[in-house]
Amino acid sequence: MIKPTLTAVCCYLLIGAQLTEKPYALKGETPGTTTVKEFKHNHKTQHVECSSQVPRITHCRVFYDVSFAGAVAHTFKGCGDVECDNQGIFATFNDGVLVELRYGVAPFQDDVVFAALKEKFGEPTSREGSTDTWKNSTGTLTLTTWRDINSPRFVGLMITSRLNNTSLSNDI
Repeated sequence: MIKPTLTAVCCYLLIGAQLTEKPYALKGETPGTTTVKEFKHNHKTQHVECSSQVPRITHCRVFYDVSFAGAVAHTFKGCGDVECDNQGIFATFNDGVLVELRYGVAPFQDDVVFAALKEKFGEPTSREGSTDTWKNSTGTLTLTTWRDINSPRFVGLMITSRLNNTSLSNDI
């Protein structure tokens, strides 16, 4: 009789832990929870542009006044530099719900951003090359130094929160 009870308790604890894990929220926006309408409202003064080139998928971009943990993005509408292409806020929605959120800020601010993420989410679950990753059962968070594919030049520091499958929220 002890074994079935122990098995039931272990299953309950394992499933309960997975249910309490939430995707990584960035500045109050959470994959799996935030809607397109909420995103547009949150960034209405920052020049949000959204488009739906594929049914059910919406991509939004914020150009102005973007920062993360004190690191600033250098971008504006109409900028043709490779830095501008990789900096700002990029959000992808499926059926109107956020599935991926990326902040692109100026490079060489890794230490400040890493410290903020570590303070909120603890040590990364993995580190490979120039990418730190935090992962749980519902979401993945990465911090990556981005290079121009045509040169060795650094063009941005990317903070990306993705939905693994279903969820709620951890907030930074």
